[in-house]
Amino acid sequence: MKIIERYLGKTIISTTLSVLGVLLALFALIQLIAETRDIGSGNYTLLSAFYYVFLTLPSQFYTFSPIAILLGTILGLGLLARHSELIILNASGVSLYQIAWCLFKSTLLIVFFTVLIGEGIAPRAANLAESHKTFLTTRGQTLMTQQGALWIRDGHNFIYIQSILNPTHLTQVSRYQFDDHNNLLNASFAKQVNYENNNWQAYDVVTSHLSPKQVTSHQSQQETWPFSFSPKLLNISIILPEQMSLRQLNEYIHYRQKNLLNTSQYSLAFWQRLLQPFAIWLMMFLAIPFTFKHLRSLATSLRTIAGVVVGFGFYLLNEFFGPFAIVYQWPPLLAALLPLIIFTLIAALLMYWAK
Repeated sequence: MKIIERYLGKTIISTTLSVLGVLLALFALIQLIAETRDIGSGNYTLLSAFYYVFLTLPSQFYTFSPIAILLGTILGLGLLARHSELIILNASGVSLYQIAWCLFKSTLLIVFFTVLIGEGIAPRAANLAESHKTFLTTRGQTLMTQQGALWIRDGHNFIYIQSILNPTHLTQVSRYQFDDHNNLLNASFAKQVNYENNNWQAYDVVTSHLSPKQVTSHQSQQETWPFSFSPKLLNISIILPEQMSLRQLNEYIHYRQKNLLNTSQYSLAFWQRLLQPFAIWLMMFLAIPFTFKHLRSLATSLRTIAGVVVGFGFYLLNEFFGPFAIVYQWPPLLAALLPLIIFTLIAALLMYWAK
């Protein structure tokens, strides 16, 4: 049985990686075309666009993995069926469920590397991509750190923004003012900075004045900070939930809960990411019935089309329940689980039909 497991695993892994390569190549081409709109903004060049697209590929690897395993399993088993190898396995007493169990164990490696890339490499690469693009398109006026904080240079001011709740609502903001000789004059910290009536209003401000002889400080409830940049500059600096790791999402959810802010979007992304490995295995089990019994007579192209429909159906259902749950205030865990439950039932029915 171990020989069968290795052979099935090798076949499915190779076809899955081939499908994944094609999907990533298509995404890279589409993304590169989209990036041409920003070429010429600041110092952003075609080479920079290639670098940006390359850094976004790990995130897309994580996103496309369920569809890739679905199509890879359909193509791999279809290849075995055309060579009558599945018929030989059935004649040898290997049941449909035994094949499914062999594939489950064989794809453990795929799931492990998918989670490793999705939680270890993808968020860092996505942050680096956004930071690099932001720095170039603004001619070095802004710089994003790996933790999602933002540095902005505005004349003689250097502003450090710890958190951007939205482009007009900033929290934990530090402002450093320098003179023409790069000497630090003032250092200020505001708990909150809002864009109101075309001005940046800072609240709960503590300012330290530095001079050659002494350092003095004072506090104020509200100040107007004369920054020349608008909230539009911050739009490209907001980290989306998809660009955060599970740890970052969890920390950010707790931060928003502490500040009595809505967490639905981030909680939904957290649970969807946590359930991603189960989605990968579910897509694999959905693919198995496409190769057996009545569906076995279908051409490979028709099986592939059916697999594409099922895969993108799962993706669209995930996309539908997200906004639906946020609008109607459903529990995010329920919104993340419902597509899995629905497609698990479909997989169970198809497996029973193909038995």
